[in-house]
Amino acid sequence: MNIGVLCHASYGGSARIAVELSVELAHRGHTVHLFARTTPFGAWDYPASGPILHRTASDDEAGPHPASQYVDWTAPEIEAYTDVVLQVAGQAHLDILHFHYALPFARVTAEVARRLGSAAPVRIGTLHGTDVSVHGRDPLKGPPLREALREVDALTTVSTSHARLAAEVFGLAAQPE
Repeated sequence: MNIGVLCHASYGGSARIAVELSVELAHRGHTVHLFARTTPFGAWDYPASGPILHRTASDDEAGPHPASQYVDWTAPEIEAYTDVVLQVAGQAHLDILHFHYALPFARVTAEVARRLGSAAPVRIGTLHGTDVSVHGRDPLKGPPLREALREVDALTTVSTSHARLAAEVFGLAAQPE
């Protein structure tokens, strides 16, 4: 399969899980494209058979500290990221887009689906923590996030209790898996 994985570049759990999943999927023979604003924190010395990294900003660019979760992307940052995902989705014929952490990636995958229409990859989201407990309850971020999450093809969480919380906070018809 051709799989796209979207994640933050920070040192947080969602990025680490996304990178490790990408490496394992590539090890199992899938073609994996990992999308991050900059190189995910830590060494990036995977063999040619590992995930293909796509960045939208230079690693030399001053940005947030790796320990901080940068979710308040500007419109140009979101558009640049979306454009890279669209380009790769078209060229590599991605079967799946799997985002780790809802902000801003649920919005990005919704826009990719809107632009590609029936040619869009299946969209899967994994909710990790503060994307639900903090941002989901935010009066400005919560409502558009709720709408974007309702449009994904599958939604997962990191635990059963987090699935219950996500269903409650986002008003989902069913709990994520």
